[in-house]
Amino acid sequence: MTVAPSGGPGGRLGRRSVLFALGGSTFSGLGLGSPTPAPRGLVVPRQPPPDWLLTDHRGRRARLTTRLQGQVTAVQLMFTGCSSTCPVQGAVFADVAGRIRAKDIRLLSLSVDPLGDDPKALDAWLDRFGRPQCWSAAAPGLDDVEPLASFLRGQARPNSSHSTQVFLFDRQARLAFRTVDLPSAEHVADLLAQLARA
Repeated sequence: MTVAPSGGPGGRLGRRSVLFALGGSTFSGLGLGSPTPAPRGLVVPRQPPPDWLLTDHRGRRARLTTRLQGQVTAVQLMFTGCSSTCPVQGAVFADVAGRIRAKDIRLLSLSVDPLGDDPKALDAWLDRFGRPQCWSAAAPGLDDVEPLASFLRGQARPNSSHSTQVFLFDRQARLAFRTVDLPSAEHVADLLAQLARA
């Protein structure tokens, strides 16, 4: 089961996240089947994201498309309070950062817990992994978490807002590729290099 962030006792995000996280096992237990797996591979046609407003680790606010435009970007979903898969995801991005050669390749960690992940928490997340220059972190508004996860994962209603896939965007800020869960750093770096050469 995927660990989900909490929006505080009885909080809207907490209730929603717990329901999503329990969704797979609950549906299976009722004989209703598992949630549909998230799509992987090339995104055809490439898809521009809705223009969500993000607040980054320095407290600056900018639209997602503004952050993505003009560079090849790998995006991951995470939250700083996660103690299971998120540290692994962070280590993968730190490894990817060490493999990047092109100057227009970027990494972006997007939090699915905007209530818990203020700029200070996001800044500490980057510090934890050596703060490579190509890597930034940001959080959407609370109401945008589910739509953002749905867009990235290619599902109308994902079983969790948290995902261990990596999402690759081209220089035109279009979603171009969805990886498998917990991809290797080598795989992500290779995909970024291919997009950068295109």
